[in-house]
Amino acid sequence: MDLKGKKVLVVGLAKTGTAVIPFLVGRGARVMGVDEKSRESLESDLKSLEGISCDLEVGHPFPSKIFEQVDLIVVSPGVPLEREPFDRARAKGISIVGELELASRFLKKPILAITGTNGKTTTTTLIGEMLRKSNIRCFVGGNIGNPLIHAIGSESEFDWIVVEVSSFQLESIQTFRPKIAVLLNLAEDHLDRYPSVKEYFGAKLRLFSNQQASDDAVLNGDEPIVLQETSQIPSRKFLFGSQVPSHLALLEAFFRGENIVFRGLQGEETYPLKDFRLVGEHNRSNLMAAIVASRLAGATLPGIIQAYQSFQGLEHRLEYVTTLSGIDFYNDSKATTVDSVLQALRSFERPVLWIAGGKDKGLDYSLLREIVRKRVRKAILMGEAAPRIREEMGPIVSTVLCSSLEEAVVKAYEEAHSGDVVLLSPACSSYDMFKNYEERGDIFKNIVRRLGHPDPRHERGEGSRRVRK
Repeated sequence: MDLKGKKVLVVGLAKTGTAVIPFLVGRGARVMGVDEKSRESLESDLKSLEGISCDLEVGHPFPSKIFEQVDLIVVSPGVPLEREPFDRARAKGISIVGELELASRFLKKPILAITGTNGKTTTTTLIGEMLRKSNIRCFVGGNIGNPLIHAIGSESEFDWIVVEVSSFQLESIQTFRPKIAVLLNLAEDHLDRYPSVKEYFGAKLRLFSNQQASDDAVLNGDEPIVLQETSQIPSRKFLFGSQVPSHLALLEAFFRGENIVFRGLQGEETYPLKDFRLVGEHNRSNLMAAIVASRLAGATLPGIIQAYQSFQGLEHRLEYVTTLSGIDFYNDSKATTVDSVLQALRSFERPVLWIAGGKDKGLDYSLLREIVRKRVRKAILMGEAAPRIREEMGPIVSTVLCSSLEEAVVKAYEEAHSGDVVLLSPACSSYDMFKNYEERGDIFKNIVRRLGHPDPRHERGEGSRRVRK
């Protein structure tokens, strides 16, 4: 792609957009960036563009005419493509791509791409560690927080490009072709953006749209929808899943007792689970996918085992915070889907005080009824979605509405008994009350830590002091 002298419009000026603009300018393009958010809300991102020769328009609706007067549009993942300015550009034959597509056109090293509704970042991070422990140099980025465009220019330092990709990023690909493509799972999500689950699944499945017979697909053999939707892809399939006799013969990776078995290209290999620290069957499934993908990329058995045995897990994903009065606190703020909450609740045999709620994404909370009935002592709800969740859960579990996260945490602590779990697992996005799920998780952890270190005034009898029963 020759960008010299081309007029390029960058739509969205957060992390992705501000990473793309210096690259485009460096390639000789004439760049304009637009964003409807205010300059104040974009201040930290726009600082990275100081000294870069580009025009910026922020704080008002997109100037539609500009969309028809450029040679190329690069759109950030958070901007929906089904808007009138994009329709006008398409009518003019103007190419619209995302950062993922743009970057991939300048990369020659093989790409290992991971998607799925849940578990993407954990699996991507694990694969990166497995490759590094096997002395394979890799770039790890994409939706994980490090834009793929950053790999350009330093590509000679890497053997593989490992990239987490979201449905939003995959919407705008044209030629993006991973050598190894991993699909962890498919579950209902982002129905505030997609008109139906079918369209959401369709965006995810674009991961395989450019693969060929010489490429590899790593697929969840436990999910019929995954097998059904990938039945016609041309790449070689490597399935991972549980040890189910009826389809065990189809699986390349499966559980055998406390081990993962991979029947790979060099015979049967065994990976012990006894020192894997992450809780939950879903994390064991993520581990299986990571083993298969990294092994296909050339990682060694000792390197893989060393990587996952030393892996501590990631923040905001079933992250253990502390134990107070015999009560374990877990931060699962990244759980913004019904399926991710389902997996989290399945991870605990003990009674759970479940803190949920946030910005409603239009998901079906009724799918949680059975697991909530089995595992949850009380549902403590907050945010925009709280009334809807209460309507679904109220008949089967005691619920309480709270006006803030702090009130919810304190209420959970008051209601919990020694041996219980207090779990923040929202099933919603954070944008009604917080900047992002990271901020929500960080605030949760800070509140919990303050519970363990009460205000000294309370110890002196000033104000109210809660006495545990």
